[in-house]
Amino acid sequence: MKLRFFKLFLFIVLLALISSIIFLSVKNDKNEIKKVVDVAKTYFNKSLQSEKVNLLSLSLALSENYDLKHAIKSEDEDLGQKILSTLTLKFKKYTNMKDMKLQVITDDYFLFARSWESGFSGFPLWWFRDEKYDNSKIIEPKSGIEIGMMLTIRSTVPIIDKDVVIGYLESLKLLDEFSLKLRSNGIELFVLMNQEYLEEASLMRENSRIGDFVLSNMSASKSYFRHLKSISFEKLESEHFVYDKDTLFIYEPMYNARGKKLGVFVLVVFPETFSKISNNDSLYTFGQDISSQEFSDVVESWEKPLGGYKEFSHKEIIQLLPNLHKKDSIVMKKRAEKFLREYDKDELIDIILNSARKMRKIGEIK
Repeated sequence: MKLRFFKLFLFIVLLALISSIIFLSVKNDKNEIKKVVDVAKTYFNKSLQSEKVNLLSLSLALSENYDLKHAIKSEDEDLGQKILSTLTLKFKKYTNMKDMKLQVITDDYFLFARSWESGFSGFPLWWFRDEKYDNSKIIEPKSGIEIGMMLTIRSTVPIIDKDVVIGYLESLKLLDEFSLKLRSNGIELFVLMNQEYLEEASLMRENSRIGDFVLSNMSASKSYFRHLKSISFEKLESEHFVYDKDTLFIYEPMYNARGKKLGVFVLVVFPETFSKISNNDSLYTFGQDISSQEFSDVVESWEKPLGGYKEFSHKEIIQLLPNLHKKDSIVMKKRAEKFLREYDKDELIDIILNSARKMRKIGEIK
């Protein structure tokens, strides 16, 4: 009897030990996955922000082109098209911006000239865009993901001559080039636009689809796209990541420059990339010094993209300021000072408290 009791006791102890080992293993696996999710998201958001900054800085510089201003004032569309075409050819030859396009819009929102084609001067762009320019005031420069005939990263800057807006310069880039950069660092990107916007994005109507979304970057991996289709998109949307067959899928909302949700990004972390991040490979450790509080702030920003700002463009300008070239920064600071004067004390305090997460705040805010 004692021997039987001892064997039973030993069996229960071993069972408990095995259960504990399995539980800890599963918990460690979940923590490992969350760690990789945080690092991949940080890398992605920093990379996307860099794309926006570079495009905005470029647009600010090109908006000061004397010949372009002359073409607009003299209503010479052919000259405008020639100038834009020459500029893009130079950028394609001497920089990594191989798919960049330029266009100029008149102050009443009609197309003036495009770098990549002619014959469309006078075309009313407000037919298929949801934002309108107010002719009575100067709009602020902005850079973000926008919907036109296709989904692009678009930077818009007013062209000013003697304090008068005479038009707007727009720099556009498809997201394919950006997704190829991510792929070279071990992450596949799927840019998925909500299909309700296909009325405006007419050139995307034949693109591949998944659920209620349309694939924007057609250079994306077909095999990973098939894998994405095989998992539960509802689970991905609710949990923000799914780990399936050694591959990590991450869900990230996609907003335009005014805080309107256009669709989602899905990041696919390659198995070898997952392993490198897990092992703290030097290529991916840039996200490790960010606290969990900062990550919760990122999540909060998805739910409240405006934060303490009245307009998304205001928030974007403040965030871009530290990264701009000195000359461009001076122009943007003047614009920032102008709209910040319209904020009351409580609104400004809210902006301060929701910015510069790494700053230690001591003392009283007056």
